[in-house]
Amino acid sequence: MYGVSQFNDKIVANLREDRVVFRVRLQNNGALKDGLVKVMEDLIIPYTSLVDGGFSCRRSDHSETHIRPSRNSALPLKQLIIRESSDIDFFLDEIGYSRTGDATDAKFERMIKENTDDRFGFFTRSSFSFLELNYMEVYVDSNTQLVKAWQTSD
Repeated sequence: MYGVSQFNDKIVANLREDRVVFRVRLQNNGALKDGLVKVMEDLIIPYTSLVDGGFSCRRSDHSETHIRPSRNSALPLKQLIIRESSDIDFFLDEIGYSRTGDATDAKFERMIKENTDDRFGFFTRSSFSFLELNYMEVYVDSNTQLVKAWQTSD
């Protein structure tokens, strides 16, 4: 008998009266961009958004290990606050995607590798080698203070 392991996209939410925090995990099934666009378009603006990726890599002894993403190691992007629809386009463009047209994960993967290496030295100071991007995590935060600031800004 074979064991079956199934990984699915999932959403973890923390809801309070004044704040909503989501962690959305999108499995790399060849449609990361489509899943990310759907998540970002379906959320009520304004919100802040961070993104990171989980990936597999090979150690020097040829064993595999998995590097998990976190809010603390998210990509240092310029477009973090989504106030209007065009901000989604800037956010997507920054990580190599667009709402329309085909897109590969090449730029996003490169950014994940560089960010991880800058923070932890997995690739330059050790003999880890990148294997594949397994999933993307999107960290979304919206609170009443952000909404009030957005509503009163010109």
